Amino acid sequence: MLEKDFEYYLSNRYDLNKKFGRSFVVIQNQLILKSLPSLKEAIQYLKSKKGAYLVQEVNDQVDAQTTLFLQ
Repeated sequence: MLEKDFEYYLSNRYDLNKKFGRSFVVIQNQLILKSLPSLKEAIQYLKSKKGAYLVQEVNDQVDAQTTLFLQ
């Protein structure tokens, strides 16, 4: 399931960059649940959640993708 979320991010990264700018988005089931300014805040947001989530740094550089899978 997380692979599909990452594919969703890759397919939409330019639009997400326009919408959210430099941020970290929390993705689940190919939906953006939250956009936060830092990885620390994204992890804090997920502390009260259950399930598998993708935390992805939004940027337009293909070679600089930061991905964190949280369960």
